[in-house]
Amino acid sequence: MKSIAIVGAGITGRMMTFFATQEGWDVSLFDENVPNANTNCSHAAAGRLAPYCELEHAPKIMADLGLDSLPLWQQISEEIGSNLINKCGTLVVAHREHQSEMTRMENAIRSYTNAPIVKALNADELIEVEPEAHQFNNALHLPEECLIEPHQVLKTLYNHAKKAAKCHFSTKVDPNTLKKDFDWVVDCRGLGAEKELENLRGVRGEAFVLHAPDVALKTHLCLMHPRYPIYIVPRDNNHFYIGATLLETDDMSDMSVRSALELLSAAYTAHPGFAEARIVETVVHTRPAFNDNLPHIQKEEGILRLNGLYRHGYMVSPQLAQLACQAIKNEKISEQYQELLS
Repeated sequence: MKSIAIVGAGITGRMMTFFATQEGWDVSLFDENVPNANTNCSHAAAGRLAPYCELEHAPKIMADLGLDSLPLWQQISEEIGSNLINKCGTLVVAHREHQSEMTRMENAIRSYTNAPIVKALNADELIEVEPEAHQFNNALHLPEECLIEPHQVLKTLYNHAKKAAKCHFSTKVDPNTLKKDFDWVVDCRGLGAEKELENLRGVRGEAFVLHAPDVALKTHLCLMHPRYPIYIVPRDNNHFYIGATLLETDDMSDMSVRSALELLSAAYTAHPGFAEARIVETVVHTRPAFNDNLPHIQKEEGILRLNGLYRHGYMVSPQLAQLACQAIKNEKISEQYQELLS
């Protein structure tokens, strides 16, 4: 039986723990923080499993990873016995002055595949799908896309890890020094691995969590905008995650006025009920990314470094963890994903 040490308990480390224990390996999970510490970007994510929406700004391989991860999310949910997936679909919408942005998104999706995964809706069809989307005259409907709630997922994966692996929280370790004690070490520390990984950088993201009793949206909205799409993610009890900012900095200071105005104004234009919403939380965090904005699996003697998931951590982590397990077993990786290995 292989002994595996996994360092870092964000979504990547917890997902790696799940699949490594599925292999029957003896797994130890290490993290320098307490289990529910709000210290890494996994706790600040929207939880969008939206591979088609990423096609406008991300390479095709990211959509491939996301689509291959969707059935794995279902497998995880069934194995753990917890309903983790909200199969609400996505509506891509735009105000009249931004219709060209939505057309560009539609062209990117249709050029990726001819499968009937996107449907253009008129106003009446849109209201049938989402009665609360009455501010818009048309939309693109992506019914296969899903949502998960990050805090629920992290807690559920942690509970599974406590049963299936040895967990060592509040324990800071150096992945390089662990090699002598384990067959393999998997470094999933995100930005904590900056010194070991060349060209790893932090990309700042900002968001709000709002409580909006006057808004009953049930579908994930992707609102097109000239600077970046803004997403409105419904959560339980009329709570909504409003996010999208991408800033090339690892600054962790408070949110800027500009970002706040953009996000809150976008929410209000999408649904007037957000005018009386209450700001429950301001979210600021940095995500680890390489220069090409792709995740990478770097294999050395006795150590695997899995990093650079950027803004796609929840969307792609199941398939990446599968690839990492294949690399540990020296199995041939699909040609489709060879560029992620080094």
